[in-house]
Amino acid sequence: MGEPANKSIPAKSGPPLVLRPYRDSDGAGMAELIAHTLKISNKNDYSPEYLERIARSHSPAFFAERAKDVHFYVVCDGDRIVGCGGITAFDGSPAESYILSVFTHPEYQGIGIGKQIMEALETDAYFRRARRTELDASVTAVGFYQKTGYTFVHGVTGPDENGVIRMEKYNRPGEGPENDKSAEEKRRETMERIFESEHISFVRVNEGLIPDYLVMVNDYEHVNRFIGGKQRTYTAEQEAEWVRGKLAEQAQVFSMIGKTTGEYIGNIELMDVTGTEGELGIAITAAKQDLGYGTEAILALLGYGFDRLGLRRIFLRTKPTNARAIHVYKKCGFREYHRDETHVYMETIRQNEG
Repeated sequence: MGEPANKSIPAKSGPPLVLRPYRDSDGAGMAELIAHTLKISNKNDYSPEYLERIARSHSPAFFAERAKDVHFYVVCDGDRIVGCGGITAFDGSPAESYILSVFTHPEYQGIGIGKQIMEALETDAYFRRARRTELDASVTAVGFYQKTGYTFVHGVTGPDENGVIRMEKYNRPGEGPENDKSAEEKRRETMERIFESEHISFVRVNEGLIPDYLVMVNDYEHVNRFIGGKQRTYTAEQEAEWVRGKLAEQAQVFSMIGKTTGEYIGNIELMDVTGTEGELGIAITAAKQDLGYGTEAILALLGYGFDRLGLRRIFLRTKPTNARAIHVYKKCGFREYHRDETHVYMETIRQNEG
């Protein structure tokens, strides 16, 4: 059916890595890679018992049997397998394909191996002939697959009874759920929209968005370090508890959803609203940063706070090193009124009140 040729991938140091098709002798190395990766990379999202069960199911015998109908690919550092993935027909249909067993060794993550594996799979004949491709994503990997163009099947963002989230990509322009009622449109219809701006719907936080929340709050480099978070990993259970707490206290916190795409943008909140004042907080997921959403969202929330809640003053605090955010806040009408070693304090007053 035609497979991509061997491909070199730059390594962090030393000779380049090699991406190549599966060989009969690769099963043991793939099984070892997957067992180790599950134990390290997925430990904060799943129980040890669940991960052990998944590791056992990916045995050398599993790969030997599935290789009869699955096109597997591996990434090798010398003789060591450090990445893998496979693609096959979905339920035997030539119109649909299915991606499985995509893993990158923890020590080799962050240099593009996962992206290269997905590119190889999407060059494979199984993918090229198909109209639609589906995969089962772990909670840990949802953000990665979103960045490669996969969306939630039927708009369902939470894990199923097997602990995975079904995701899909329509391979050909002019096809896919966007041509009737899209999966993302169906997802939006189930959300309680409170207000909106030109490109953003502001909805109540909800547990259906937990995979999106996890991608954002566990991204220390691009998100969490700027909003005062610690370098730690949050679990789905912790996020569910956070959602339930916010809803119970009727907090003024909203998730931002693209009006035309249905994609998650981030969260924005008016915290500690007392009397005529409230504190603004905002976090935008890495994939949606630098696209103008921050300015639009802040201006919309200011309108909501001043016009609908009757607030007189909205203030915020941010880190002095977060120059990009400070620029956006000033652009939205905030002025700095205090600064210390850890924070810059800014405020905006409702027009006609000073």
